[in-house]
Amino acid sequence: MPFFTGLRGRTNFAKSHTMLFLYLLLSLLAFWVVAGIRRKLFSRFGGEMTWRYAFFCTLCVGVCKLLYRRRIIGLENIPTEGGAIIIANHTSYADVICMGIACPRPVRYISWAGFEKKFFSRLFMRAMRTIPIAPDKAKDGMKIAVDALHRGELVCVFPEGCMTRNGSIQPFLGGFQLIARNAGVPVIPAYIDGLWGSLTSYRGRTFFGKMPRFSTTPVAIEFGKPFRMGKGAGEKTLAQAREAVLDIGAKLFAERREMEGSLATMLVDACAERPFRIAVVDHSLSRREMRRGTLLAVARCLALRFSREFPEHRIGIVLPPGIAGMVANYACVLAGKIPVNLNFTLGRAQLESCLAKAEIKSVITVTAMKQQLASRFADFPWPEKEIDILSELKSIPKKELLRTLAQVILFPKFFLKKLWRVSAKGGDAEAALLFTSGSSGMPKGAVMTHRNIIANCIQIDDYDILPAGTRLLCNLPIFHCFGFTTLLWFAATRNILAVTVPSPLDFARNLQAVREERVTVMLSTPTFLRAYVQKANPDYMASLKFVIAGAEKTPAGFANLWEKKFPNSLYLEGYGMTEAAPVVAVNKPDVPLEDGSGEIHPGRKAGSVGILFPGMNAKVCDLDTGAEMSFNADGMLFLKGANIFPGYLGEAGEIIPAADSDGWYKTGDIVSMDAHGFITIRGRLSRFSKIGGEMVPHGTVEEAIRDTLGIDGDEIQVAVTGRPDEVKGETLVLVTTLPEIDMVTLGKKLSAAGLSNLWIPREQKNVPAIPVLGTGKLDIRGLADIVL
Repeated sequence: MPFFTGLRGRTNFAKSHTMLFLYLLLSLLAFWVVAGIRRKLFSRFGGEMTWRYAFFCTLCVGVCKLLYRRRIIGLENIPTEGGAIIIANHTSYADVICMGIACPRPVRYISWAGFEKKFFSRLFMRAMRTIPIAPDKAKDGMKIAVDALHRGELVCVFPEGCMTRNGSIQPFLGGFQLIARNAGVPVIPAYIDGLWGSLTSYRGRTFFGKMPRFSTTPVAIEFGKPFRMGKGAGEKTLAQAREAVLDIGAKLFAERREMEGSLATMLVDACAERPFRIAVVDHSLSRREMRRGTLLAVARCLALRFSREFPEHRIGIVLPPGIAGMVANYACVLAGKIPVNLNFTLGRAQLESCLAKAEIKSVITVTAMKQQLASRFADFPWPEKEIDILSELKSIPKKELLRTLAQVILFPKFFLKKLWRVSAKGGDAEAALLFTSGSSGMPKGAVMTHRNIIANCIQIDDYDILPAGTRLLCNLPIFHCFGFTTLLWFAATRNILAVTVPSPLDFARNLQAVREERVTVMLSTPTFLRAYVQKANPDYMASLKFVIAGAEKTPAGFANLWEKKFPNSLYLEGYGMTEAAPVVAVNKPDVPLEDGSGEIHPGRKAGSVGILFPGMNAKVCDLDTGAEMSFNADGMLFLKGANIFPGYLGEAGEIIPAADSDGWYKTGDIVSMDAHGFITIRGRLSRFSKIGGEMVPHGTVEEAIRDTLGIDGDEIQVAVTGRPDEVKGETLVLVTTLPEIDMVTLGKKLSAAGLSNLWIPREQKNVPAIPVLGTGKLDIRGLADIVL
C-alpha cells in the first residue's frame, strides 16, 4: 500500500511540473508573438529593431504597466524618420526603460562603458544596442553615435553624465553638442517627471534601499520642440539646451495632480493620518507640546466659530510663531477664509495701507501681544473687531472638542473631509495674502494661491533638504514668507517636529529650545545668527546638523566663522522671496559618490545661494538688451515655476500680474549662474547705481568700506546709496552713524584696495541711525529719503 501511495504522489508531482512547464512555454510564446507584432509595427518608423530589442522592450512595457501610470506628451516632436538626439534629465535607473517605451521609434542610448563589466547590465546593454563611451576612448564612442545618426537612428543622451543625487538637474556635459554638430541632426529636449523618490532613485541617499511604493507611481514624459546646437541664429547654446529641459520639467511639475489640491485637504490628510504624532513644541512662556490630532480638532472647532462670526473674506492675524499662530491660521483655512498675517513691526502708515488694501475688519491676536505692542507702538491701527485667541480657545465646550478629536482619530481621511465639507480643490484660488517688507516702498500684497504653497512644500520635499525626522527650530515670524511656509504648511504636514520660539531676537530662549529639544536644523538670517557665534556655548548646539540662512546676504567669512565655532554644524545659505512662496534655491551638504572613488556630488558652493529647486526654471538676462546671458555672466534673474505667485493685490481688489505672458517673473536681483546651476547674488537692482555706463553695486562698496574702516559688529554703521547727478546720472553717497570721516583718505584706501574710482563715494551724510526694517533688512526707501 505505501508503494502505491508513493507512486501516486510522484505522478501528481510530475503532472504539476508538466503543467507549469506548459504554462511557461505558452507565456513565452505569447510574449514572443507580442514582441514580434511590436517589432513589425515599429519598423515603419525606420531604424533597426532587433528581436532582442523588441523582446526587452515588451518586457519593460509589462513591468512599467505594473509599477507606473504613464503620461506621454509631445510625440509629434519626434521625427518619423531620420536621425535625432534626445536629451533628458536623469533621476533613476528606470529612466532608460521609461524613455525606451515612450518613444515610438527604437532608441539607442549612450552609456558609461563601466556598465559592460557586470553581467546583467551588459546583457541589457547588448539587447538595447547601447553605445558605450569610456573616458579614455571617448572619440571612438562618439564616432559610433555619429554613424548611427547618419543611418537615421534615434540616439538618447543623459547630458548630466550621472544620475542626480539631490533631485536637481546637474551641469550638462558638452559631448552631445559635438555629436549633434558632427551628425547635423536636431536635438529634442525631454523630461521625465515622477521617478525621483522611487526605489531606483538616490533620494534618501540610497539606491534600492528604500521601502517600495505599494501604489503605481504617476510618471509624465514630455518631448519638446527640436532645435539645432550652435551659435547661429535660431541655434542654442549649452546653457539654453539645459534651460529647454528645465522648462519642460517646470511645466510637468506644475501639472502634477497634487497642485490642484487645497491647503485644508493637505492639513486634514497629514493630521488624520498620524493624529498622535507631536506636531509642535512651543517655547513661548513655558514648554507646551501639541499632537497633530489635537491641533486639527482645535482648529476645526474654531473654524466653525469663524464661519459664523466673520462674514468678510480675509481675516488679519497678529501673533508670533507658536501653537496660537498655527491654530489661528488653520482655523481660517478650514473656515474658507484667507489668513493675512500682519507685520506688526511696520509703521502706522504702512499698516493702515495693508489693512485697507486687504479690506481687513477683524484681527485675531492675544491680550499679551496687544499689551506688548502698546508699550512700544501706542498708535497701532487696530481695526473694528479684535478677537483674543486664548479667550476663543477657552470658550470651546469640552464635549465639542472631544467629539471632534474622536472624529479625527476614528474616521478615515476621506470620510472626515466629506463630513467637514473640506474643499478638495484649491489650485489657483487665493490661499493667503503676504505683504512684502516694503524695503523700497510701501508694502505690496502678494497673493499666494494653494498651488504656490503646495508646490513649494513639494519642492522642499524633492530637494531632500529637510528629511523625515528633522527637528526644526521655527523662530521666524509667520508674517515673514519663510516662517509662514516652513512652519505652518511644511513642518506641520511632514514627519518633522516643529520647535517654536516667539522671536529670533530672544537669544536665551532660542538656545534653550535648541538644547532641550535636540534641534537638528535652524532657519534664520545672518543678522540673528551673529549672537550665537558671539555668545553660544558650542555644547548647547551639539545636536545642530546645519543652519539655513536667508533673507539677506551672508557677510564674507561668516560661514567659516560659524563652522569653526560649531564644527558639527554646516552653514548653508539659501535664497527666496515672498513672490516665490518663498524658497527658490539653497545649498545642501555634498553627497559622496557610492563608488568609493572619494569624489562628491556637489551640493554647496561658497558664496552662492545654492541650486534652483526642482520644478523651477531660471534665466539670467542682460540688463540693457534683455538677451539671455551665458554661464557666470551677471544679469537680471528671471524665474518660472508653480510656486511663483500670480500677482499683487490692487487697490480695487483685482490681481495685478507680475509675470510676463510666458510666465517669467522678473526678480529685481542681479545674479550669476554657473554650469552646475549654483546661483550667486550680486545685489538688488534697486541697490545699484549706473555711473558712467557702469553698474555699481552698493553692497560691494559697503563691504569694502567696512573692511577699510575695520567695522565689525551687529549694528549697521555704514550704508551706500545713490542720488541723481546732472553730469554722471548718479553719484554715490555714504550714509553713516560714525563721526566725520575723512573722505579723501577713505578714497585713497579704497583705491589701494582695488576699487574703481567710479565705485568710491565722494559725499557722506551723518545720521543718528541707519534705517532698518523689522526683519533686520536695510530700509532702502528710508535711506533714499535721507539722501534726497
